[in-house]
Amino acid sequence: IHRENLSQQMAFSYGEHYCAGAVLAKKELELAFKALLARLPNVRFAPGKNDWTNINSFAVHGLNHLYLEFDKP
Repeated sequence: IHRENLSQQMAFSYGEHYCAGAVLAKKELELAFKALLARLPNVRFAPGKNDWTNINSFAVHGLNHLYLEFDKP
């Protein structure tokens, strides 16, 4: 995640170069986040820490940072 050329990567690409494992990778992420969120009580955005700025890239969509807090399980 700290590569010099992060803004130039194509994630799962598109068209004929679309990653054959993309569907599996996305499903694994979905299941991992569901399991994680089910185990962390009262997940919430950390007050005053998130500036909601986006990654400056045409290929990668998302936030630069996302700070969360949760109660001790």
